[in-house]
Amino acid sequence: MARRGSSLWLWLRLALGLVVAALCVAWTLKDTSWEGLRASLASARWEALAAYVVTLLGVHVTRVLRWQSLLAGIERVPLRRLNEAAAIGFMMLIVLPFRLGELARPYLIARRSSIRESEAMASVVLERVIDGLVVAALLRILVAQAPVGAQHLGEIRAVADLILAGFGGGLVFLLVAARRREAVRGLLRRALEPLAPALARRVIDVIDGFVGGLRQLPGARDLALFALWTALHWALLGWGLVILAAGFDCGGATDGACAPLRLDLYGATLVLCMSVIGTMIPLAPGGAGTTQAAATIALGVVAPAEVVATSGVAWVHVQWLLLVAQQLALGAFYLARSHASLREVADHARAAEGAVQPAQA
Repeated sequence: MARRGSSLWLWLRLALGLVVAALCVAWTLKDTSWEGLRASLASARWEALAAYVVTLLGVHVTRVLRWQSLLAGIERVPLRRLNEAAAIGFMMLIVLPFRLGELARPYLIARRSSIRESEAMASVVLERVIDGLVVAALLRILVAQAPVGAQHLGEIRAVADLILAGFGGGLVFLLVAARRREAVRGLLRRALEPLAPALARRVIDVIDGFVGGLRQLPGARDLALFALWTALHWALLGWGLVILAAGFDCGGATDGACAPLRLDLYGATLVLCMSVIGTMIPLAPGGAGTTQAAATIALGVVAPAEVVATSGVAWVHVQWLLLVAQQLALGAFYLARSHASLREVADHARAAEGAVQPAQA
């Protein structure tokens, strides 16, 4: 009966996520000039789309290399095994809703090395905390340089502050937990055991696993490499959006309905940061809907309304589709070469969700 109730709750959450995704996509299209949208898509330059996919492959490589650097304090996993686990894990982020795919990478690398799943999960959590801090810091800097009177600046600033507080607090908690493990265990026990003893034990077990992984951080050289790969990762993401935007300049349009998109690195980085925040909302698979809505809001800061309503909205949706297609194709390729099955990885992620969710909260 408990499994049946859990399955029903999962399907209800998925249905809610898909409804929210559909509403978000509809919102991005509410002011769209359909004639201009068709003209923009018809005139899109395919060489720019191909170049963007190449940058995405570079982004994948930097993600794998920085994960390797972060895990080096536990074991230096061969790049081939790490790449396979990462590619399948990133695919599961697209396939599974509620960001359950985050639980796939630790499981997959634990099967390919001597690293425990809890230790690998600690590295994934640390990655996400650092990425969240990078996004929040970039947003605050970009908002300060935004054109005076641009729409949605107040909301974007508030989101940046919220993300900075949330991930900053998460980082502080992890650092304190790593140094004062018993004190944190005692605090959690006193706070949770009177309300829910079973939940308290589960949260403490998860935190113990995370802290065990954090205590095996790599040396200074690998931490420097992690910082380098992280910087390259974000730089490639930003330049990739600039390259893709150049393909939506309406060069082949003849009817004048298409308004060309002109995007510099500043605008691309602003859109990138908001897109990442959109993917953080754990609803539909692949951040569908919320990612495009967040990107459209950011694009409205740096582009005129007539551009957003034609080539802008086309660029936003094509960018998301290409990113999803690249991750799915790469993950499917490595899944076919490995001994894992899609159902096996998905079932493990769903089973692990109940143990990890309290710690994430």
